[in-house]
Amino acid sequence: MPSSARGGEAPRRTGWMLANCGWLLGGFAGVTAAPESLPHWAVPLCWAVYLVVLAALLSRLAQRMGLIIVIPLVAYLAALYFLCVVELRADILLRSRGQLVHAVVTGDRVTSPRGYLIRHYTLSRPDGSPVRGGEIDDGTVLERGRHLTVYEDPEGEIQPSTPGHTHPTVRAVVAGGLLALATGALVWAAYSRSLESLADDSENQRSEPRPARESAPSREREPEPD
Repeated sequence: MPSSARGGEAPRRTGWMLANCGWLLGGFAGVTAAPESLPHWAVPLCWAVYLVVLAALLSRLAQRMGLIIVIPLVAYLAALYFLCVVELRADILLRSRGQLVHAVVTGDRVTSPRGYLIRHYTLSRPDGSPVRGGEIDDGTVLERGRHLTVYEDPEGEIQPSTPGHTHPTVRAVVAGGLLALATGALVWAAYSRSLESLADDSENQRSEPRPARESAPSREREPEPD
């Protein structure tokens, strides 16, 4: 590949890398906010559009390498969303729109879905009306009849939680670090593609036949005079 073509390819690859990173972060933020701003049926559609565009950008950025990493990257983003971001979003919404109310523990039950015990507590207001959002199971050990202050979601979509367990800072830092790792994977894919292109160019240069060197015409020896 001529040097002028290689010089023009590097800015294009940088542009595609920036487009990938921007779509990865911006699109992920969009699908995270989608459940609060769109109907429920539109959320899977947003995820489908996000992942399809991400796969297309990756294949354009890194070609074969992009197709290799797209499946584990999708699984990684899905695990990050359901294991970390869903709870982070609930914490942020509960802190932003929730109301601090006084409640009383009126019941409890124990479940063990994954082999360890989880305690669920039923909360009621002092006047006997239930606290919206259902039971509380944020790990706090409570006794029946205990009075406490909790965040209550006015819409009843998020479980109530005590103020000490509704700090989104830690989950935000963890989610940001994991997204940074995903962004690093995209940069690595672009860098690997750049190295592959350089290796192909070097191989092509070695395989090109070199022009034969022209031999200088031999000068005939002039006869010496008698």
